[in-house]
Amino acid sequence: MSDEQNPVGCIVGAVIQLRPNCTEKQYGQLEKQEGLEIHAQDDQQRLVVTIEADTDGAMIEIIEGIQNMNSVLNIHTVYHHLDEFQNEAEGWTWR
Repeated sequence: MSDEQNPVGCIVGAVIQLRPNCTEKQYGQLEKQEGLEIHAQDDQQRLVVTIEADTDGAMIEIIEGIQNMNSVLNIHTVYHHLDEFQNEAEGWTWR
């Protein structure tokens, strides 16, 4: 089975560089992104975030969606972790 059909717990740590002219409305769109949590921001418009998704494919879609936002210059993935769901009795296991 592919990851699209077999759920995995994906967690990514990333740094997002926003454009200098990022508006509050654009920043708000980023904050509303499902699965994204902002942990820190500096004066140079860099955000430290974590992103969670159920599958690798969903994670790719989220990251591509963020990269395609008008307010985003780029996104750098710093950390990527996968947990695979075996079954109800065993739960999530590290992959």
